[in-house]
Amino acid sequence: MENSSVLSSRLIALAGGLLLITAITWLNWPQALPKTNLTLAQYPDNLVNNVPEEPKQPVMPEDAVGNQGDLAFVWQDQLYVAEAVNGSVRALSDSGRAIAPAWSHDGEWLAYIRITDTETNRGPLWLVRRDGSEAHEVQGLPGPLWYVSFEWSPTANQLAVAVHGNGLWLVPTTGKPEQLDPAPWLYRPAWSPDGRYIAYNFCLSGDTPKSDGDHDILCVMDIKQRQRHDLVQTNDAGVRVLGWWPDGNGILYWEVPAHGGSVATDGIMIQSVSLAYTQIKGQPIVTAANADPVGTVLKRADAKSPQPVELVTTLPKLHWTKFTHEGKLLAVMGFGRIAWAEKQLVLVDPKTGKVEQLPPPAGHTALDPDIYDADRRIAFVAAPDLGFDVWGLTEEESADWQAKRTLWVRDQNGQLRELTQAGGDIYGPTWSDNGKQIRYFSHEALWTIAADNQSAPQKIIDLGPCEANGIYGAIDYNTYFAWYGR
Repeated sequence: MENSSVLSSRLIALAGGLLLITAITWLNWPQALPKTNLTLAQYPDNLVNNVPEEPKQPVMPEDAVGNQGDLAFVWQDQLYVAEAVNGSVRALSDSGRAIAPAWSHDGEWLAYIRITDTETNRGPLWLVRRDGSEAHEVQGLPGPLWYVSFEWSPTANQLAVAVHGNGLWLVPTTGKPEQLDPAPWLYRPAWSPDGRYIAYNFCLSGDTPKSDGDHDILCVMDIKQRQRHDLVQTNDAGVRVLGWWPDGNGILYWEVPAHGGSVATDGIMIQSVSLAYTQIKGQPIVTAANADPVGTVLKRADAKSPQPVELVTTLPKLHWTKFTHEGKLLAVMGFGRIAWAEKQLVLVDPKTGKVEQLPPPAGHTALDPDIYDADRRIAFVAAPDLGFDVWGLTEEESADWQAKRTLWVRDQNGQLRELTQAGGDIYGPTWSDNGKQIRYFSHEALWTIAADNQSAPQKIIDLGPCEANGIYGAIDYNTYFAWYGR
């Protein structure tokens, strides 16, 4: 019995030792923990490489647009809208490359080009509501468009569209486009202020102008009657419509000798033709003012018809022309394609051709004007005038000249003030709705600055890399944004 008791005690001690060894071994054995996602901030690669990732959506400071008005802009190739009322930013496109946003008259729709041909920056026309709904490509237009090919009606949600080689089209926000005129070699359309008529050009020699007979006609299409009226026939020259007088009683256009693109680049004359609205058989038609007999159309070949009035020579750039509320044209006057030589602002009466010159700061050329009609203040860009002896700039010289593009204001009394806090590299200044701020493009971003120059500028939005339109310093970035309001 005694031997049996001793054996049992030894077995119990052995078992306890084995259990203790097993426990110690288990506690020190590497454990297979459950899989857990330890990713921090959703940027594992960037944490390793310490490189910040590009933001997923545009970031704007609070109240960045504020009293500026609603803003449509292109960011990383996509179209967005920023609303002044609540400061919200909303994406309106999700693929492709958007360019040239344009607001409808009521601000409910945006039109833009989705680029499919990167060499020419052309593509199909798209429409979308400001809330992002009803986005669609316009079907039925025969060919790609570029940024000057379309214009919203000032009174209705429909567009006039010029399709190269396929004429003038009317495009509603819903429904199918309608071809109004197969007008060949059509440059761009322009609506009358009342939304009743569209001005455009018609090349008589067809879609390929001939050197011995490339006459153009300045036409007006009556939208209600679907009737075309020919107003002016050129003599071996093309027509590029600039726009209507603010009161609708005339049209401005550039006359391009022999349809020459290079000739136009060096500056061409703005022509102004007055119109009258008369009744024939109870129907309103457009006729030349003072034409004989009343109700006939204006043609230059008709010696009895009044001839268009020559205004000033400018480069055919829409962003270098603005109409004032009193009906005068604010424009950049000057010959030569180089923006750094002898360009100055003028105010022109389109009825009489009378020109009021607005001298730039000494030693400078004046570009990119905008006027605040309430008090006639003019915001513009001034840059060093290098003269016509300088026909080209090296990359370094160009960067230096662009850095000296500064923001200026011409007051009601003609006094010039530089907004020094805005810095350099300024493009496309425009006035805010209340006239207290000036918006502009600089260093791939949109900015705003107080017109009294009493505070530093505020960045509205970084747009990122932007491709400029234009050459020889006569460039703009307006295809990347559009303000709704003024």
